Amino acid sequence: MSRKQYHHGNLKQAIIKESLLQLNLVGANELSFRTIAKNLGVVSSAPYNHFNSKRQLFNHLINIGTEILLKKMNEEKLKKKLPSEQLFYSARAYLKFSLEEKELFILMFSKNNKDIKKLIDIISSQFLDIVKEKFKDGRRMRITEKGASITAWAMVHGLAKLVSNDNLEIIEKQAGSNIEDIFNQMAAIWGKGVSN
Repeated sequence: MSRKQYHHGNLKQAIIKESLLQLNLVGANELSFRTIAKNLGVVSSAPYNHFNSKRQLFNHLINIGTEILLKKMNEEKLKKKLPSEQLFYSARAYLKFSLEEKELFILMFSKNNKDIKKLIDIISSQFLDIVKEKFKDGRRMRITEKGASITAWAMVHGLAKLVSNDNLEIIEKQAGSNIEDIFNQMAAIWGKGVSN
């Protein structure tokens, strides 16, 4: 089934939009400029006028994904004042993004991301900023701000990676709970650990 053909306007934006659609349908490994061009009704070489390679397109998609994820996390964080609630809401936005944008999330943390260190720094700093606020209310024994923030991020990222690989039903069955309940239990562990 062919999509509506591209006729005018910004071809680069149309390629990006179609790439995101294709990414969700077939994943990064099967994404092709030929299919993107065909669906847009342009010659197969047209995407190369805007992206030298699939790698360059992936970098662009990863940047878009990072912006969307950070925006969602920040919007959720700003809904609450208490750091423990900010941590919960930010992490929940992270998990929700991994479920709703599964293939984009997988691409962002794949070997295709040559700048993954930057992404990890950006994401972990989101958690660190919240934990620093939480730590202002008193001294913690045996735990550092950085350690607590990396642990919180690692837990939600681990869950997000598990469910993004089509394991959601298996995980929910194994836990005897739905993903929201599993996440709530994980947040309770953070609350206990960060407050001691």
